[in-house]
Amino acid sequence: MRSIQGALRDRGLDGWLLYDYHGINAIAGRVLGLPHPLTRRYFVLIP
Repeated sequence: MRSIQGALRDRGLDGWLLYDYHGINAIAGRVLGLPHPLTRRYFVLIP
């Protein structure tokens, strides 16, 4: 997570909002290390 936060900071970004619902965003699940499949939608803000 710290490496992602560092990359965001280096690019001058305030954060990264991740969203997924029924596996439509495979990148979000991989970045967060969440089990697959999830049955609920989620939003995660990485500051």
